[in-house]
Amino acid sequence: MTHFVDTDISIDTVVLAWHTDYWFDCRQWKHNTPKKAETPLIFYKKVCGVGIIYMPQCHLLFASFSASGMVNGNNCFPYRNNQYEDLKQTVETAVKEAVGQNFLFENAIISRLDVYKTIQFPEMSDAKDFIKWMQSHPCIGRTKKLIYSDN
Repeated sequence: MTHFVDTDISIDTVVLAWHTDYWFDCRQWKHNTPKKAETPLIFYKKVCGVGIIYMPQCHLLFASFSASGMVNGNNCFPYRNNQYEDLKQTVETAVKEAVGQNFLFENAIISRLDVYKTIQFPEMSDAKDFIKWMQSHPCIGRTKKLIYSDN
């Protein structure tokens, strides 16, 4: 059972990675055509909204997905951590369908995790001032201004 803690932070893009000693049959998958010798060959396939990526040279398997999009059907609605079991089951099922073997969610390494927080301002001018201030300071992420019709 996953304990639920209410928060105003939501998870969007997640990339999980598993190191594996298996070789997968990727002949029907899409793949890149490396232009340089040092560029690895990458196979990829999308299953149930989960991007499955396999790098045979380093035996890495990745699952890339939007947590909020997977459990809510749309990124407009935030991911709630009480939806973890549904998300886990969907991702594990998609990976098994793609490669034919079970890879447990808990055994994955988090390669990427994007979180976001919706900030609401009383006036549009307050939002513009905040974005202008944020863009004038160095930061790890980026600021994206989205205006929704309901606020």
